[in-house]
Amino acid sequence: MRIGPGGKPMFTRVIAFAALLCGAAFAQEERGEKKPPAPIVTIDLREQASVLGANVQLRDVAVVEASYAPLRTKLENVSLGGRPQSGFRRSLARDRIAQILRDEGLQPELVSWTGASRCVVDSQVSLIDPQRILATAEPAALAALRALGVNHPELEPLSVPRDIHTAPGRQGRSLHARVIPGSDQRSIVTILVDVRVDGVVEETIEQQFRVFRMQEVLLPLRDIDRGEALHAGMFAMEHTRVRLGDRSDYVLSDQIDGRVATRTIARGRPVQSVDVRLPWLVRRNEPVKIVERKGVIEISMQGTALRNGSLGEAITVRKSDGGILRVYVISAGLVSTRPLPQDPQGGQR
Repeated sequence: MRIGPGGKPMFTRVIAFAALLCGAAFAQEERGEKKPPAPIVTIDLREQASVLGANVQLRDVAVVEASYAPLRTKLENVSLGGRPQSGFRRSLARDRIAQILRDEGLQPELVSWTGASRCVVDSQVSLIDPQRILATAEPAALAALRALGVNHPELEPLSVPRDIHTAPGRQGRSLHARVIPGSDQRSIVTILVDVRVDGVVEETIEQQFRVFRMQEVLLPLRDIDRGEALHAGMFAMEHTRVRLGDRSDYVLSDQIDGRVATRTIARGRPVQSVDVRLPWLVRRNEPVKIVERKGVIEISMQGTALRNGSLGEAITVRKSDGGILRVYVISAGLVSTRPLPQDPQGGQR
């Protein structure tokens, strides 16, 4: 099946033109013209033309005159192919246009040509404001994140959109955003923005955003030394932005009292779980009392801690007979072969 420039089967386009030509002849008979004049269409080809739309139409390069208005409209909308890229030109010869019209069903003897023998075509283009691209992409990114259960996400563009120049279009230019599948599951979300001119996608722009969430953090009011005992009065609580997917375990205000700094914590730096610990109740190489339970029987013995340990922590000890045992810290200087029971909130009693 032969396909015409407009993408429709050729016989369909020829039949459509034949109907219009019959309509033109009928209109002339209604006016009392027994014999339709030949030619019935005049095409005045311009020397130069600028195209607004996604492709070149006859109306862009020529003035079409026909006594039957539907026929004139049909001819003006005939596609002559794609518009040239920005910065380039395209030359359309009269013979080439005549061939396209013949393929559409308009016989050469029905056309009177005037004007230039060829038309040099360029494109009218204009810049798309980068902020408009961001304004289109951001709502799509936020909607995708909310669908994943991310509450109140905040976005930061990874880069400013590149300059895009396209034709303004006959019916206008529009931007449409879509999410790359799977890209909304990480700390960076990727959005594709399609630039459509007259409904046809002219450009696709990839825009990435870094995703943040709000997090409660504790900020030291001064530098804190390693080993220093901590309490809530040494910190200020603030909400700050952290990257989505940040696996840092931040210490909350109700988790700081009674802890000890494991390293120097600089003033104003959010406190993480690796920065603090419970105080040691058992110290390495110091004697401990070991409580070993076997069924209902409880056996107590002496031993030596092989490492430091805080409440509920598992450590190893050396028994008086030289055997090595894994135990749990129960209190100061006391360890047990059984861990502490858990309370309903997940802590240790």
